[in-house]
Amino acid sequence: MLAGEDEELNKDAIYSEGNLTRLAAAIKKSQSGKKVTIVCYGNGANTGILLDVVRAGNTYNELLSDWWNNNIGPCQVIRAGTDNITSITACYRVEHDVLRYNPDLVLLDFAVQDNIGGAATTNAVGYDNLIRSILEHKSKPAIISLMLTGAEQQTFTMNPNNADVFATASKIQKTVAQYYSIPIIDFENAFWDN
Repeated sequence: MLAGEDEELNKDAIYSEGNLTRLAAAIKKSQSGKKVTIVCYGNGANTGILLDVVRAGNTYNELLSDWWNNNIGPCQVIRAGTDNITSITACYRVEHDVLRYNPDLVLLDFAVQDNIGGAATTNAVGYDNLIRSILEHKSKPAIISLMLTGAEQQTFTMNPNNADVFATASKIQKTVAQYYSIPIIDFENAFWDN
């Protein structure tokens, strides 16, 4: 999706490919001319709501939709993110927010929000339940776990010695996603390493 933007960053962001069987099925469906449904689920700022204001006409969902349509085949991208949603809250909302669309692919983005107030361990149970609910759905969707980045609130830098509110839950979420063999895109480590 970011071809030509920063190839090294993109390569570094692939933390784990996981089992690609479901993703391959979604790609083959789209390549055959059938429209696939992609749902972006997680914190609203990272799934496109904030970008609607900042870059109108160039949102996360529009960029994803344009890329998929131009490179793979027909798709519909649904933004199901809500500001300040955690994995635990998402478990209660997943039927309404995601599963009613019978998705072929779900992008999960909860790493930043799930650690607000140091709640990563508590929210990990919700993240596990959320993944299971999606994987068990009748549409058999693929899931990609996104680990987006946080920064210190005042300095906008990464300080590994400071457990500030913007540190993420990525470490524990990677463990959960790997258990289910879900592909993981880790922009947090790739961004700060680069």
